[in-house]
This record gives sequence, structure tokens and C-alpha cells, in this order.
Amino acid sequence: MAHIPGSWEIIESMIDLAKSRKQKIHTRGIEIATYEGGPDSILVEGVLTDERLANSYRATGEILPPGTVHHMIIRMEVRGSKLVIEDIEVEMPTVPMQECIETLDSLLPLKGLPIVSGFTNRVKDLVGG
Repeated sequence: MAHIPGSWEIIESMIDLAKSRKQKIHTRGIEIATYEGGPDSILVEGVLTDERLANSYRATGEILPPGTVHHMIIRMEVRGSKLVIEDIEVEMPTVPMQECIETLDSLLPLKGLPIVSGFTNRVKDLVGG
């Protein structure tokens, strides 16, 4: 195996950074599971959870204590060989601001969309991101 100039120095630097870690202050977890659905369909469920593990501060100086910042659940029923999104629902059990609830219906335009080549770009066009 050939030595790439500077590669060992990069690895040593990464090891040094790992040693300098202190208290963990935030985690984000994303879990995706697929379930059997009805005839010719599957249910895809995605869960995103953001956890604040230490006090944080707003620009105003207000203290934000540790706790769940975001907890979002998205479920889609996907049908047939064309993988068409037949239904979609969103839950937001925990949000940092009440205004976030206004986005609950933001994924409804995905109903009827097939999951095919170009899907990600189409989603971005429809719902942003």
C-alpha cells in the first residue's frame, strides 16, 4: 500500500481531536423501519429525535435546559411495484416552538409520488430542502 503524503498526519490529528472531546451536549437520532402493510403495500416509518444533553442559551440569554428538542415521526404507505406513496402522515410529539406544528401538512404533496429515479430532487421541489 502506497503512503499518501500527509495521510498519517491527518489520522494523528483526528485521534487528537477525539481525545479533546468533553461533555456531549447534543445528539440526533434517525431511525427508519419498514413493516408489512396491507395487500401489495409496505409501511415505512421514520423517527427523528434531537436531544439537548446540557444547558443551552438563546441569543437573549434565556437558558434552555436539557431535554428533547425535536421528536418527529413520518409514516408512509408505499404500494406496488411502482412504489407509489399512497398515504403519508406526520406526528410531532415534541417541538421547540409551537410554530413548528404548522409544518405538519408540509409532506402531503408527496401523496401519489412514485419512488423512482429523481425522487429526492422531486421531493425537494415539492416541499423544500
